[in-house]
Amino acid sequence: MRTLLFLLVAMMGFAPAKAQVKVILVKDTAKYDVTPTRLKKEYPPMWGAQSPFKGKGKAVLDSINRWQARTKLFELLIEEAGKVGLKSGSLFLDEFVGPSGKFDYLFVSIVARSVTGQQEQALTEFLQKHYEANPFPMTTPKGLYRMSSLSIGGGYAKRTVRKGPGIISSLEDAQKTTRPDTVKILLLNQSDLTRIPQEVYRFPKLEELDLSKNSIRHVPAELTARIPTLLRLSLLQNTLSPDSIFMTRNKHLLALNIQGNKLPDIPKAIRKNRRLASLWVGNNPLDKKLANRSFRGLRRLNDLNLYNAGLSELPRRIARLKRLQILDLYYNNFTELPATIGRLKHLTQLAVSNNKLKSLPENLGRNKRLEVLYAHHNQLSELPETITGLQSLRVLDIGYNWFSQFPAQIPGLANLEELDMSNNNLTRLPAELRKLTKLKAFHLRRNPLTQKEGKPADYAALIDQLEANNTEVFY
Repeated sequence: MRTLLFLLVAMMGFAPAKAQVKVILVKDTAKYDVTPTRLKKEYPPMWGAQSPFKGKGKAVLDSINRWQARTKLFELLIEEAGKVGLKSGSLFLDEFVGPSGKFDYLFVSIVARSVTGQQEQALTEFLQKHYEANPFPMTTPKGLYRMSSLSIGGGYAKRTVRKGPGIISSLEDAQKTTRPDTVKILLLNQSDLTRIPQEVYRFPKLEELDLSKNSIRHVPAELTARIPTLLRLSLLQNTLSPDSIFMTRNKHLLALNIQGNKLPDIPKAIRKNRRLASLWVGNNPLDKKLANRSFRGLRRLNDLNLYNAGLSELPRRIARLKRLQILDLYYNNFTELPATIGRLKHLTQLAVSNNKLKSLPENLGRNKRLEVLYAHHNQLSELPETITGLQSLRVLDIGYNWFSQFPAQIPGLANLEELDMSNNNLTRLPAELRKLTKLKAFHLRRNPLTQKEGKPADYAALIDQLEANNTEVFY
């Protein structure tokens, strides 16, 4: 018995260790005998002519979407970055997957204003554990590589400021100037502020105040009360919460940017800006469904940004924003859009990309003034019949969707200038495309009909005719 136990222990001790994902910082590749450039010659790209997923676009995207929703890499990575004190920056990932779905290599580039070795180590250790625990959801003959990126806290960007007459771009200059009456624009972005400085009240003709990318926690009511000339205010990427914003009732503020704070709803104080025309609230942890009261008193809005806000529904009251021209709903969780969008008669630009939409509203054709529609990175496989009513439409981007047939309605969009249907599952093109005489750009890459190098042979004549009509075709 003792001999048997010894043999079992020996066998366990000499069992081969599980192969680990090699997580390498791009800046450290010189230490290793491997680089992303070399590996890209060995691993086929996920998409393109050499993709292992030819003709399987819809099924592959569906599987990857489910995998990403289950593993929650980006959400967990943002959380981990916060734990180690990395408040803003960008991460770029090069993933190399073996045939079995196991990740072989992960190259990481961290771009930030300052990042410590301890932060790098913590993030690479997290990534190694995550990728080992969550293999790629599909097997392939030769493996694959793919690239992805992530912004943390809006990403890092070197401070840039405008220059010109009437502009001050530092707190020091705001304190020193002897002609405050000539200043119309005060730029204090990325100035390490924790509060709004008293110097902002020195300027009797101030029209624009930029306080973005600071650590401001409180907006006092005196800001709108003491600067009656203020037209544009940016509080982008601060640390504001709903009970920290105060404003007096006014009719002068026209544009407000409060993106990237800690707001679950549109603060009540915002509604006191009775002539507000532009409101950007994206990159806030908004409730999945905004309340109808959220837009009360904001009927003059013509530009509303709700980018990356965790929304899955829009309130009915949005239909009361009769003057709305631009609506940005990028990077949310919408599976459908309300029919009330069709009542926004002045809408010229609608951005609903990077959601989970399986269809567009049937009454979309009622938005007669719509000129630009961004709906890429969704799950669309058809367009509503009424879309032919959008005779003002110039740009239609429905790339990265699930179209297997070219929508028959598109040739009826007589004023279309740019059409993007890249990364779909198209195998045929209709001859009716010739009707789009104003088309300047047609994006068709990464479809089954373009998997071979060069011009698709079956549609060479059609593409030649489009190009002869000054349409640039990307295949």
